Amino acid sequence: MVNTKNLINRKLCQFLSHEISQKTLFEWSVSFLHKMIGDDDLDIERMEVWGIITKLTEIGDMDVRFCKELVCRLQRILSGSECASFTFAMKIPPKYIRSKLLRVKEIFAKYVDEKNLRKEDVQELRSIISTKKDKIITVNDFLENHILSLLELGYDLLDDEDSIAYGLKSTLYISEDTEDLEGNLLTEVMALIRCYEGKAAFFVHVNYRNGRGNISIHT
Repeated sequence: MVNTKNLINRKLCQFLSHEISQKTLFEWSVSFLHKMIGDDDLDIERMEVWGIITKLTEIGDMDVRFCKELVCRLQRILSGSECASFTFAMKIPPKYIRSKLLRVKEIFAKYVDEKNLRKEDVQELRSIISTKKDKIITVNDFLENHILSLLELGYDLLDDEDSIAYGLKSTLYISEDTEDLEGNLLTEVMALIRCYEGKAAFFVHVNYRNGRGNISIHT
């Protein structure tokens, strides 16, 4: 499979070496963007280059000099000689929605109301959290792992007691009691689950350093 960033970089090089015209590069970028939208999954690699591709779709009527400057900048970003960041908003379309975390939402909604869980709920949470993926392939995977990592940070699912205990496992520069942060953590988890279910939009931030785009998601 062709690496997406390498494919884009090759097209940029072809334009700068006069192998393809500005019109051809523009038409290719529009076609590639449509392909990204129509793919069978929300490939995280495609999300990494979304900001770059959308920039390229702006060159249709751009002055040649400005077009070359933009293409040179995008090539520097992809080659790692320049840092940059791109931010865009997105929402999971219906055909990509997964239901794996529906039970997490239901269980924690009950926990918020009752401050207690049944043994079966705790065991189910433990089972779901154990399914965290080692390899992130899609945006869905990214959201799943983000949600499950937050739950791991904030809660101990005690094997011997079949109970749930709040307590942040890792903090920095927080000297006060972290009990007040539980509400914030649960609010963030529920907001991310709404994004995961396609019920709310979210922001994707891609920070490029050394040619690699590091993705973060914000509600």
